Amino acid sequence: MGDESTSDGLREYLASELRAAGTAAVRAGADPDAVTADLQERLRRVNRMLAALDTPAEPDPAE
Repeated sequence: MGDESTSDGLREYLASELRAAGTAAVRAGADPDAVTADLQERLRRVNRMLAALDTPAEPDPAE
């Protein structure tokens, strides 16, 4: 996925979806602090996954 704009766009889309889900959870009565902590953890995981996709893989010595 090495295209930075694609990665940034995907990151922004996923963050927006998570925020919307968090807002809906709070409106439904969930504890705002718990929702915030969950959102932060999910965003950290998204950022780690996208960073891993942006990191070039080691060349396969068999090729």
